[in-house]
Amino acid sequence: MKILIIFLFFNFSVFAVQSAIVRSSRAVVYADIYLKSPIGYLTRGKEIIVGKRKRLNDKVIPTVIERKVVWMKVDDLILESEKSLVSQNKTVTEHVAFIQEEELEEENRDPYLENNYLRFKYGRVSPSIGQGDEGIGGGHSLTSETLTGSEISAYIEHRHPLKRWNWGAGYSYSQFDSGLVKYEIPNFMVGTGYVLSKHNFINVELIAHLLLSMDVRVESIGVGEYQGSGYGVEFGPLVRFRTYKKTGLVLSALFKRSRLINLRTVENALSTRKDHLSTFSDFALFAGLSFEL
Repeated sequence: MKILIIFLFFNFSVFAVQSAIVRSSRAVVYADIYLKSPIGYLTRGKEIIVGKRKRLNDKVIPTVIERKVVWMKVDDLILESEKSLVSQNKTVTEHVAFIQEEELEEENRDPYLENNYLRFKYGRVSPSIGQGDEGIGGGHSLTSETLTGSEISAYIEHRHPLKRWNWGAGYSYSQFDSGLVKYEIPNFMVGTGYVLSKHNFINVELIAHLLLSMDVRVESIGVGEYQGSGYGVEFGPLVRFRTYKKTGLVLSALFKRSRLINLRTVENALSTRKDHLSTFSDFALFAGLSFEL
């Protein structure tokens, strides 16, 4: 494919574009910002005009070829910030405004079938169960039991690489026990996240999820099984490694608080007491993987 290089020069009072020189022997040119559709290449020493703003964690940058905005790897170029390439007495052409308009359009463009990821995570939990009232009768209370267990979750999220907000939905399953009683709490969840710190290799975010469970199960050993429901919220920091790669690593620390419903007369084998189980809370550390869909 024959590629027409448009040589543009500009005054240093304009900050939207800059000059650059191709440093690689064959610098690939891409039609899309995600570098999935190569359309040609430039050879070493070519001088071009590129956008001032780097994208995708400072890895790609836009330029204009045949009045179309295309994308190149930053590592293939020597930018003006690295070496002065043009004099201060050059003029700006109409293509400068064209670059600015196309960059803004790319940032606003957010197709729902792209930038989607599947996240799996696993964590060990030591939750606590709250008492709604004093219960019925005396003796041993289930809420005094020490609980240990685990939680797994799967979550589909939409993350645009140029935006700080993301959102998604998923499912989690918690199972824990004390030896005297066993709990199973599945949750459907919807949530959002905000990128606090963005870097080439790592992102730090704050995430929050709304939780809804229609089938909370409590098995009191030697007594029977009870069924209820619940709703709640969880939130905390999340750290991503290899943020926009095909596969990545995630670490998170989440605080969860849920309200339990219809678990008012739960008995146990150690006494005749009937407990009103009203709340569930925990703080746990999680690790997991993410995959681009």
